[in-house]
Amino acid sequence: MKPRHLSLLFLLLAVAPLSAADRPNIVFFVADDLGQRDLGSYGSTFYETPHLDRLAAEGMRFTDAYAACPVCSPTRAALVTGQWPQRTGITDYIGAPLTPDQWKRNTKLLPAPYADRLALEEVTFAEVLKEAGYATFFAGKWHLGPEGWWPENQGFDVNQGGIDRGGPYGGKKYFSPYGNPRLEDGPEGEHLPDRLAAEAGKFIEANRERPFLVYYPFYDVHTPLMGREDLVKKYEEKKNRLGLEEKWGREGERDVRLRPGARGLRGHGRGDGPGRGAGDGKTRRTRSRRKHPCPLYERQRRSFHQRGFPHLEPAMARWQRLDV
Repeated sequence: MKPRHLSLLFLLLAVAPLSAADRPNIVFFVADDLGQRDLGSYGSTFYETPHLDRLAAEGMRFTDAYAACPVCSPTRAALVTGQWPQRTGITDYIGAPLTPDQWKRNTKLLPAPYADRLALEEVTFAEVLKEAGYATFFAGKWHLGPEGWWPENQGFDVNQGGIDRGGPYGGKKYFSPYGNPRLEDGPEGEHLPDRLAAEAGKFIEANRERPFLVYYPFYDVHTPLMGREDLVKKYEEKKNRLGLEEKWGREGERDVRLRPGARGLRGHGRGDGPGRGAGDGKTRRTRSRRKHPCPLYERQRRSFHQRGFPHLEPAMARWQRLDV
């Protein structure tokens, strides 16, 4: 066996000897572009995240968890295979220029060529668990290749919404009709994360007599920046009640969000609310001056070289035996 598959082999060896009743059910959430400081359990006093805060309080909260890469596809390839992105060949988000000659930006360095799909020969954790008798479910953002390389081809029995796109860019985007070939439309205006959570609940109920894996990588809070009207209203009112303002300046050709105490025109990072910085004391640049209507929007990507490694993330885990 290739060394790169050893980590997944260890997972198989850990669960295979157990009886079906003793094999732990696994629910794995991933939120796209969610900033660490956007959670109450990581210091935010503006955004309200009670369920995640409870998960952190009842389990383990990691303070130095990092993604394998600060963009979509390489991180996702690393998560499902247990390998560094360069091992899979996916080193940029799928949809970026594939070869250096296609690069049109005036930058000092050219990007390297990369693979535009996760090879079917790679072993995913879903395939390992399926071999060990698990029912496997996927809902949300895939972004690891064209049709034929989607979740159902990589070890998942059920695929709800996982396609080649890096965001919910069909139909009405975060609201039904979705225009997604792997997700039936719901009632007009149905909210995508609510729908996918409901599908996950149905899968858990249908498989309560056997071990299961639910892998739910949210499309949120990635672009397009949209929120439910009730949540947008709630946080707009809270912002106004607290007297918070968004303040902007210029850095080169960019509009950047300003924060108190920053030297120069530096962008507001993943802080404590719109226009205010708390969090880790670092500064970040925003991409544009557009208004962010979704509740968790202070989540700009961090510098690739932050603390010598990309993308500090919120991460928590809880191990609890439950009868579902």
